[in-house]
Amino acid sequence: MKLIKNISAAFLLCFLLNGCKKDLRADSTTITNEHGKIIVPDNFFKEGEVPGVSSASQDVTTSYSSAINSDPLPDNGDDPIVLNTQLPNPYTLPNMQQAYNTLYGSGVILKATNSYVRFKPINVEQLAILEDSAELELQDYPMDYGLVQDGDYYQNPNIGTEEIPWLYTVVPKFYAPPAGIQFEIITQLYIPTDDLLLEGMAESIAVGGTYRAENTGTNRTVTRTDIVAGTITIPIVNRVLCQAGYHNDPENPNTCIPNNCPEGYHWDGTACVQCPQGYHWDDIQQCVSNTPPTNTDPDVPRGNISVQTDNGCNLSAANAPLRQARVVCKRWFKIWRGYTNDQGIFNCEKRFKNKVKVIVKTKNNHARVAKIRGIRLWQIMFPVKKKLGVFDRGDMANIVFVFAKPSDGSAHNKNLPYWVAATTHNSLLEFRDYAAEFGIGLPPDHLKILISNWGGGFSATGITPMFNKCNGDFTAGESEFFIAKASICSLFGIYPTLFITFLKNQVDVIINYQAPNADYNCRLNTPWLNELTYHEFGHAAHYNQAGNGFWLQYRNAIANELTKLNQSNFHPYGTGNDQNNAPIIATGEMWGNHCEYIFANRKYGALNGVTTRMQGFLFTNPTPTGLNCFLNAIENFNPSLTSNDIWRWIPQGLPNDLIDNRNEFGNPITDNVNGYTNQQIFNALQSDVRSIAAFRDRLLQQNGNNQAANVNLLFQQYGY
Repeated sequence: MKLIKNISAAFLLCFLLNGCKKDLRADSTTITNEHGKIIVPDNFFKEGEVPGVSSASQDVTTSYSSAINSDPLPDNGDDPIVLNTQLPNPYTLPNMQQAYNTLYGSGVILKATNSYVRFKPINVEQLAILEDSAELELQDYPMDYGLVQDGDYYQNPNIGTEEIPWLYTVVPKFYAPPAGIQFEIITQLYIPTDDLLLEGMAESIAVGGTYRAENTGTNRTVTRTDIVAGTITIPIVNRVLCQAGYHNDPENPNTCIPNNCPEGYHWDGTACVQCPQGYHWDDIQQCVSNTPPTNTDPDVPRGNISVQTDNGCNLSAANAPLRQARVVCKRWFKIWRGYTNDQGIFNCEKRFKNKVKVIVKTKNNHARVAKIRGIRLWQIMFPVKKKLGVFDRGDMANIVFVFAKPSDGSAHNKNLPYWVAATTHNSLLEFRDYAAEFGIGLPPDHLKILISNWGGGFSATGITPMFNKCNGDFTAGESEFFIAKASICSLFGIYPTLFITFLKNQVDVIINYQAPNADYNCRLNTPWLNELTYHEFGHAAHYNQAGNGFWLQYRNAIANELTKLNQSNFHPYGTGNDQNNAPIIATGEMWGNHCEYIFANRKYGALNGVTTRMQGFLFTNPTPTGLNCFLNAIENFNPSLTSNDIWRWIPQGLPNDLIDNRNEFGNPITDNVNGYTNQQIFNALQSDVRSIAAFRDRLLQQNGNNQAANVNLLFQQYGY
């Protein structure tokens, strides 16, 4: 629906309070909008409660002692939202019309610009359709209620925890809902394009403010009558009454134009409507300025969001920009959605009155990073979100927030998932940057990533099943895979069937951030998490090239090995002896491990104190070999090491040996191959390349048998 331009307000010049000009400015508010600077007495509007904002002076949060647990909480430490009472809605058409008439006089009939609606999805497939829609900013509680306590989720007392509740949002007036999903229009709304004065008047009238408006000569006087509040004066706008088939030109109300709309207008059945000049439609069909508000406007939310980076064990921390993360600014039904830039800066394109809530989400077109829960599993469909705060006028103009890693030494701290989600979000963008540099393929867009602290006995792990991208390929054997994985991760017996149901088709990558051996400071740090995510995103890039057929066989091979959980020689990837499973596992994991080390090396280089591990050995910068720790680790990989490495049959060092121009040291590998590139190695990992031998043959075939004799010798030394 195109918004109706605020015709009379376009001619608004100023507001003058009767009395001393000095006193006015000492007890007034200057509102800056498209009409200029408007001075309004501070007590001219009656202020009411704002929905979605806690009435308490400070939100109630879980105490420190209850935030730390030896076992994950079913809520994962989340705090519940507690509703207060329903508030009078100032944005209804009758209320907005009254506010408009009071300020600008009658003669303009406002028409709905948006609708307040709700959806009731019955399954995760319907929920995914709604969450993936660019038009919808969903929340799980009504948008016109005050809060006793703000938090992370709302549990409707009338439904079970695993039932998907009604979801509320604002949509354009002529929004067409997805077919088959229950949908209700609660009420129609008029949301002004850029008129904080009109919004203030509407909110004041809704909570009982009363006003008297009088025409005096060429001016119009508006006075609040329920208290002594001063007087504002505005000019009267004379309008020509148009005959049937014509309407007033929004740019010139004294001119009638035919109902067949000029370019840039839309006839909605009764009038031509458009965004005002200098504005455009945003992704939820609201008008925003073509020129973002200036950095001095006190009514514009803007700021800088970053994530803490700790580069190794006991090293000093710094902050890195949170890149391309979704930012949401909302007050009542007025919503702006945008993104931080690569410097972590966001600048809202809408102006807001006091008490605007600002939220950041780990979501963009590349991926959505969600966190796991013990109950309300349907919420894994939504990205991790963090409320930065509720900001008043002026305060919203300088928002600074850091996703900090908690310092208490527990992977079950309720704030830790926010840091992990932000780091994972940035890590994917880094992977994409480095992949472009290396000339290798990218992961697919719209990845669905899930972070979890249910590490159990196997920590520092991730899996990349690509269920969402594989279009529903989910076999009975893979059900066993997830049950086995659930047992490993202490999930067995906690809704295993339900857990599988919700994960089915809705997850691509799972990142487990349980610190290895409970070593929170030295192992759960940014480089360690980067290594893990680079590994999994390497798999996602491999999937994007190799396709569903390869990935279904690859997943089933891992699933088959995981079902051997009770065998005495169980290893998650197997022992390398099962010729039905081992060849494709070795191929996929070779590439994942290669990405882990070369991408981490690209980011950290020779940064002092950064560490990594390979085959049970610790490598720390600076190293004595002339290589940085990550390249030193894979250069040191020994496929004959039997004591420390159960996965020595996965040739983790092989791709780098094809690239580098140095011989091995400290192990029996003789590397006389060099000059291959990451791009050539990746290009060989095609759909039908499902063993190390097939990888060798395709690599040579695609590259003119370059150094064939030495390449064959190198592969033989790795056991292939």
